Amino acid sequence: MCMSCGCGEANADHGNKDHITMEDIEKAAKAAGTTPEEVVQNIQHTVQEQKKSKQ
Repeated sequence: MCMSCGCGEANADHGNKDHITMEDIEKAAKAAGTTPEEVVQNIQHTVQEQKKSKQ
């Protein structure tokens, strides 16, 4: 899906390159030598940690 809005369209950027797509996740995984699933987990973990540090 468009990872930003949750529309269910894996690589739709809705005409705005600022949206995160599955293609972006796959490129990030390749760059990091990991899997798309691990990239998503890492993003989620980092967002949670950032949220904690701002409290």
